Amino acid sequence: MKFEGTFQYMGNHGIVFNVSQITLTDSERGRLRELHFGEAKHAHYVVNSKVVEVYDKMQARGLPCVMMIGISRPLTRQQGDALNAQGTTIATRAAAAFASAAKAVAPLTWRHL
Repeated sequence: MKFEGTFQYMGNHGIVFNVSQITLTDSERGRLRELHFGEAKHAHYVVNSKVVEVYDKMQARGLPCVMMIGISRPLTRQQGDALNAQGTTIATRAAAAFASAAKAVAPLTWRHL
């Protein structure tokens, strides 16, 4: 398992995400449960379970797999109200954050696909 990097991304309404990018191979799937994301605090087991679930759905079949795991800091009441007022969900914002973050750290060859 190779950690490519860890960085922070600030999305709309000041929502801050801590993003970790890792590269996995088939032989390292069993070690996914050993990962610890301090940002998740008591929910780190839930995050680990979701990472394993997503990896299994990807069915990389021996190819290296690059994953980006993002965890937001707790939202303030104002941030939650602003999101609700727009009729958006955290998942939509997270997808936008990951797309922007992936574009920023992706090699140039990926940007042309």
